[in-house]
Amino acid sequence: MMRCSPLRCLAILLAVFVASFTAHADCEPAHIARALGIEEAWIENAASFSLQGRNTLAAGADLALDRHIGMEIDLPAWDIASHALSPAVGAGVKVVLHGPCQPQTSATYVTAELEGQYNTRARPAPPGQGDVITGQLEWAVVRPAGFFQGELGHNVALGAGGLPGWFLNASLGRRFGLLTLQWEFEIDNTLPKGPYGTIEGSVWPQLALHLTPSWLLALGEERTFTRVPATPRYSTWLLLEREFD
Repeated sequence: MMRCSPLRCLAILLAVFVASFTAHADCEPAHIARALGIEEAWIENAASFSLQGRNTLAAGADLALDRHIGMEIDLPAWDIASHALSPAVGAGVKVVLHGPCQPQTSATYVTAELEGQYNTRARPAPPGQGDVITGQLEWAVVRPAGFFQGELGHNVALGAGGLPGWFLNASLGRRFGLLTLQWEFEIDNTLPKGPYGTIEGSVWPQLALHLTPSWLLALGEERTFTRVPATPRYSTWLLLEREFD
C-alpha cells in the first residue's frame, strides 16, 4: 500500500476541502449544536479545531457533496507537549437516510457513515493510531423542547495499532437563544486488552455559544472512567467551528 508523509496527506485533504465549496447544502437542523464527541447526523460545509486539555490540538472538516451525501476529514493531530504530528489521518463518506435539508424546529435525522483511519508511516503504529475501518449510524431528534443526538458504531482493525470494538455516544441538550447546554455520555470497548477489561465510559457536560450564525464556540469537561480501580481522569475540551453555508 502506498504511503505518504503527514504534510503531503494534509495538503491533499485541504485541497479536497477547498474544492468542496462548489456544493452548498446547509442541512443543519434548527435549535441544535454539535457535541464535542459526536459526529453530526446532517450534511454541512464546516471546519473545526479542538483542544483537549493542554495536550492535543486537532482539526477536521465536514464536506457537503450534495444534499444527501457528504464527507468527513480528520487531519493529523498535534501533540503540544512533544511537538509531534500524529501519523493518523481519517476520512469518511456520509449518506443521509432520513431527514430534511433545511432548518426545522421539529425533525428527525438518520445518517450512515463509513469511515477509515490510515497511518501514514510504514512502522508499526502505536495503539489507537493504526489502520481502522469504522461503520456507524448517526441520529438527531430535534424538538422545540430540546434535542437528542448520537452515534452507534463498530471498528474493524486492519493492522497493528488499530483498536477494534464498538462504541455508543449520545447527548441530550437544549438551546436558549445563543447558548446551548447539553450532556453527553460515551461507552466503548475500543481499548487495548488489559486485566480489568476494555470497557470505558465518559460523561461531558457542555456549553456552546453561537458567536455568529457561522461561528460556534463550545467548552466541555470530560470525566473518563474504566473498570480499573483508580481516580477518574478529567480533561477540558475547547472547540471552535466555522460553517461555510
